[in-house]
Amino acid sequence: MNHEKWEVLKSAYKLKSPYINVRHDVCRSLRGNKIDYYVVERAMAVAIVALTPERQVILERQYRHPIKEWLIEIPAGLRDRDESSTATVKRELLEETGYHAKKIIKLLDTYPGAGLLDQELKIYLGLDSVKAKKTKLDPGEEIEIFLVDFVKAVAMIKKGIIRDAMSIIGIYSAQNYFNSQN
Repeated sequence: MNHEKWEVLKSAYKLKSPYINVRHDVCRSLRGNKIDYYVVERAMAVAIVALTPERQVILERQYRHPIKEWLIEIPAGLRDRDESSTATVKRELLEETGYHAKKIIKLLDTYPGAGLLDQELKIYLGLDSVKAKKTKLDPGEEIEIFLVDFVKAVAMIKKGIIRDAMSIIGIYSAQNYFNSQN
C-alpha cells in the first residue's frame, strides 16, 4: 500500500479559541476521492501515574462537563507554549495535587483520538511522590485528590470504576514497566 499523505486542497478555520481550534480541510485521498475533513487542534497533553513511596497512586476525581460525569483520572494537563513535556508534567502534578515526584520516567507517547484530534499525549511515571504544597486549580477544574494502592488502581480499571482512557493506558503502562523491572 502507498503510505503517502493526502493532498490538502483547501483549509479554513471554523473556530479558534484559547483551548481548541477546529479546522475544515478539503482533501484528495490516495484513491482520488475528495474528502471533507474536520480536525480539532489542541496543544500537546501530558499525564502522570504518580506513586508515593508506599506505592499509592495519586488519583483525581474530576468533573467532566462534556459527559456530565465525575471521572477518576491520573493527573494531566496541557503544555504551555515553549514548555518541555517534562516541565509540563511536573507543573501539572504540583498544581493539581500538590505533590512533587522525585523521579520521572517517560512511559509512552500516543495520540488519544487521531481520527478527529491532532493532539499528542505523553504519559509519565512519577516515583517517590511527596506532598509539597497546596493545590492551585484552574477556574474550570473541580478536583478531589485521593490515594489508592497501585494494585487496587489496576483492579478499579477491571471493575469499570476507572473509565478514563488516558488513565487506563497510563496505569497499565506503569504495570508493564514494573513487570519488566522484575
